[in-house]
Amino acid sequence: MWLSRSWATAPTGASSSSCSPAPRRFSPDSWRGELASAFASADGFIFPSVTETLGLVILEGMASGLPVVAARSGPTMEQVTDGVNGLLWDSGDDSTLDAALERLADPQLRTAIRTEARAEAEKFSWENASDDLLRYYEMAIEKHR
Repeated sequence: MWLSRSWATAPTGASSSSCSPAPRRFSPDSWRGELASAFASADGFIFPSVTETLGLVILEGMASGLPVVAARSGPTMEQVTDGVNGLLWDSGDDSTLDAALERLADPQLRTAIRTEARAEAEKFSWENASDDLLRYYEMAIEKHR
């Protein structure tokens, strides 16, 4: 997650490595306070994992309205549609990460991605999950009448 890069003041031609903040670890105890605050103050969310199978943090980033830049893998491609609700890069190829970050310098693309990311995350809200569960219960009741 990058926290302090300002699109208006980022140096031209700056690579992802030159804009990276110091690594920050969040413990389970800090999730609600520090991590939520970090998401709220971030300019975007970089997700480097190619082994994560569920990707809840991608949804957390999207729910925060952040443009997600994720390493291309099967699970991330189920959540992120490149250029629509996030951007994908090829793990192990820093130039593709740099290219994705450069794409986010376009304010129209960034705004569109943020909007679509938030809409994607809302599909997985507790309200929607509860409605789905209720429908399954109703279907089971109807089937066994």
